[in-house]
Amino acid sequence: MQQQPAPGSTPREADTSVYKAANDGFMELSVGEPVLVKQTIGDYHAYPIKGADSKGEVDCQRRFQIFFDFRNVLCQRFPGLYIPPIPKKSASQKKNAIVLRERQFFLDLFLKECASLRYLCQSKELQTFLRPEGDVEVALKKLAAKTKTGEQLAIYRACLEV
Repeated sequence: MQQQPAPGSTPREADTSVYKAANDGFMELSVGEPVLVKQTIGDYHAYPIKGADSKGEVDCQRRFQIFFDFRNVLCQRFPGLYIPPIPKKSASQKKNAIVLRERQFFLDLFLKECASLRYLCQSKELQTFLRPEGDVEVALKKLAAKTKTGEQLAIYRACLEV
């Protein structure tokens, strides 16, 4: 016997159609040695990300600031759920070799933990971080917009066993 939804509520299947899992849950990621990117205005270090998931190969570079923004988006989009930490920002010593190696180690750990957590691994937020359509900063800002409660429930129902 199929259970009928309560009056005034919507069936659960309708909620999950709003937010589909971005992949099947298989993902392996690693962060490589920081690469110095020279620009006319200023130099910065980018961290190469390599790996694979069910959608194919991942090969991109991200600045530390993008990792920082990405984690903030995850905290906004998944309130109450565990989001792995990243190292603190330190503007004064950001070109120090020890700081760069430490950041690389902890950013690698951050992505490996994200890949091991099903609700993050299958999220469109992680896919946007790894494979943005256009500029990654703009894409993350769009995701950071306030999420409605119904959308939040749809995210939890699609990514968690609720």
